[in-house]
Amino acid sequence: MKIQEVMRLTGLTRKAIYFYEKEGLIRPRIDETNQYRDYSDADVDRLRLIAALRSLDFSVQEIKRLLDGQETPIELVRRRLAGIRQQKEQLDRAERVLAALCEEPLESGELLRRLRAEGASYDQSRRLDADYLAGRLLELFPGAFGRLLSLHFGAFLDEPLDSPAKEQAWRELVDYLDAAGEFELPPVLKELDALTESDFEHIRMASLEHLRPYLNPDDETYGRLLAQARAALNSVPFQAYNRSQAEFMAPLKRELAAKGFYEGVVSRLEVLSSSYRAYRDTLRRLQDDLGIDYGEQGLIVF
Repeated sequence: MKIQEVMRLTGLTRKAIYFYEKEGLIRPRIDETNQYRDYSDADVDRLRLIAALRSLDFSVQEIKRLLDGQETPIELVRRRLAGIRQQKEQLDRAERVLAALCEEPLESGELLRRLRAEGASYDQSRRLDADYLAGRLLELFPGAFGRLLSLHFGAFLDEPLDSPAKEQAWRELVDYLDAAGEFELPPVLKELDALTESDFEHIRMASLEHLRPYLNPDDETYGRLLAQARAALNSVPFQAYNRSQAEFMAPLKRELAAKGFYEGVVSRLEVLSSSYRAYRDTLRRLQDDLGIDYGEQGLIVF
């Protein structure tokens, strides 16, 4: 069927349908005679399901995991419910604080002083939330640099700040990043600051989905990662890509190395995050099994 009929049956706009197709959630047949899309009943059913899940605030990445068979419906629902309950607890805490302040006849100066005190207390109470560190990272380092940190490391900051060792590692990480000064980011990375919140969140979730298989993979998943990496390394475009990426990132990598970035960040993240330790272990295992290393110019070498 044609897209006008799909729009009528699903209540979705043309742009939404094309977006879900671009994301790989539906794959309509293309009529080779005129290049028109031919949508099936199965495509319509999928779009109805997608629309229903989006109305319940499921992300595109969560829906993709469900449709790709990476997560069962009950696993998806339980994980989303846990996230909603955590968000609700955070909002309930904030509501109680603000409601209490509204009930007191405070002058403006006193109200601001109380807000500062209550804000500090609220921040302290949030430290046992699993998503505290990832959110705090963006609060402490706003702009392109903070978003770059969030893309690279935010996925691993998924544990509460629940031990003295983690508290110390977090303080040292923040102090290091704050004292390291400005980094000269490549122009394309500076554009991170111009993204809307929703666009950035979409990129962040895609990055998380890319990293997920590397966290404690079973034998089957690791075998798939190894095969994918070997195929990529042996592909014809790889040499050009390898060279272009090395040239693109080389100046930033040199600057990061000169400022002790890897020692300053990696060692602290390994204290803060078991998932980061697992990710590093998988990368080291792949590197050993593939017999690869990084040369002085940042090139991947065999």
